[in-house]
Amino acid sequence: MSLGENVEAVKAAGADFVHVDVMDGVYVKNIAFGPKAVADIKSIPGTRVEAHLELHNPENYVEMFHNAGTDALVFQLGTTNNPIRLLKEIHARGMLAGIALNPADPWENLKHLVDYADYIIMMGVEPGFGNQTFEEGVYQKISELKEFLIAQGRAIPIGVDGSVNLERAHKLKNLGTNWFIVGSAIFSTGNREDQVSKFKTIIG
Repeated sequence: MSLGENVEAVKAAGADFVHVDVMDGVYVKNIAFGPKAVADIKSIPGTRVEAHLELHNPENYVEMFHNAGTDALVFQLGTTNNPIRLLKEIHARGMLAGIALNPADPWENLKHLVDYADYIIMMGVEPGFGNQTFEEGVYQKISELKEFLIAQGRAIPIGVDGSVNLERAHKLKNLGTNWFIVGSAIFSTGNREDQVSKFKTIIG
């Protein structure tokens, strides 16, 4: 199936966003997608796109991805020297703003950023490649972050990206995860609609 056919398939199945990993071969040793891919996906009516910038200095690309039609822009914690300014810039252009944490990133680094972000993405694997082994320590990070957010009275959603399967999704949901970013668990099966439906049922 072509990219457009795959997008149509998961959209018809009920996926809320199409998540696009943007890699330049420097921050991670892989190259994938760019604003042209986002624009092509956005040309499919009713499609919402989340662009995940897995690259250094993401502030240099905000305008580019905004012009491509991005609905939500996510950057990796530690890739910019001015995360608050970046979050404000993303909002100023009318996009949702998210922060992604690698498995080794302490969740405590978010304490002074959560007031500026729309949501947090916990990476279950190191960014750059699919089909990796889920890092078990992420469970505790999610639990502790959720506890902190509740104590502070902040209702910021948490998503998980990387090696999320149906079995793992149940545990992640119970820890306070609000949604999943899923690739292989949907596209490696023959029935995308059935898989999307199962994940959405877990989220509730």
